[in-house]
Amino acid sequence: MKHLNDLGLRGPQKLGRLLDFHSLYYGYVRFTPETGVQYVLDLLLIYRRFAGKRLTLPIRRHAHAVQSFSEPVVREWPVEEYFAQGEGDREEEVDHIEVNLVVPLAGRMTTFHRFLANFARVWEADQRLTLTVVLFSAEDNSTTITEYDLLRLATEHYHVPPKVVRVLAMNSSEPFSRGVAFQRSLALFADHQLLFFLDVDMTFTGEVLGRVRRNAIRRRQVYFPIVFSQYGNEVSQTEDQDNRTEPSDHLLTINDLDGYWRQFGFGIVALYRSDLLAVGGYETTIHGWGMEDVALYDRFVSSPSYTIFRAVDPGLVHVYHPITCDRHLSALQYEMCLGTKLSSLDSTAELAAFIHRHRLL
Repeated sequence: MKHLNDLGLRGPQKLGRLLDFHSLYYGYVRFTPETGVQYVLDLLLIYRRFAGKRLTLPIRRHAHAVQSFSEPVVREWPVEEYFAQGEGDREEEVDHIEVNLVVPLAGRMTTFHRFLANFARVWEADQRLTLTVVLFSAEDNSTTITEYDLLRLATEHYHVPPKVVRVLAMNSSEPFSRGVAFQRSLALFADHQLLFFLDVDMTFTGEVLGRVRRNAIRRRQVYFPIVFSQYGNEVSQTEDQDNRTEPSDHLLTINDLDGYWRQFGFGIVALYRSDLLAVGGYETTIHGWGMEDVALYDRFVSSPSYTIFRAVDPGLVHVYHPITCDRHLSALQYEMCLGTKLSSLDSTAELAAFIHRHRLL
């Protein structure tokens, strides 16, 4: 009742009267940069009076709500400091910066084959690129992959030179952790090197490397790209199990039917080693799905020394794979995992069509 009263409906305050929510006619969501996210709901409410003469009336009301943004923060960079860091010549030099990809791996060799093939294609066109694989034991102990196996696969099957690929093998008893993988990999690099933390289920184009080089600025800015994530077509393909196919493993057209932008995903990041260490690095006590990326993002948000660059990148695509949420995760990790799992089921259009066909509303 408290929420209904907030909408300006005073009936429930009096004894013998009741106001019930019945249904939602429609709703609008509008994003306005000046104020925030605005919601407009058209509600059908039922007003009931029990005292005296009984009365039941349908009442239609509009509800308006705003999810406001926090106050803007303005940081001023002195011109002399800008040029003192060599940024005046940055455009001429940025294309020569080496990008060092770091990828954690635990099993999933079929997916890794696709990733290596993708890497080899991009490396052929831009050889200022290296790959470091942080190797964990497969979580289900189904396969035993060694450092030698991975190096041989990369060099002999995909023809990537040995100097371009290296493997950091973790202790066989150590559980998989993205935070641990990325933090341990720092020992292989110097402070001035540009790191690009990626996942094995991502595909990327050569154009991504240019954006990584330009958007990650040492001692000033880190780059958290917004990636395009494939839908699993879980709902639309359920209708025809005989003809069900696996999601495509290649780059796809960017549209609302094929996938969505992971606006709240922070797992992919490009930055310099020295900048990562300056904020304390990755949180290594987090195990299981998620949270290590959010923790790192929060560290950069809280730091007065850095700005964060966020933008959608059509060259970065997360290929769909089933998501299993372990109930032993912390409550927040489990909730975030379920949110990602449900968001990846299918497009809004397919979900709406499914609900209409089965008359679920």
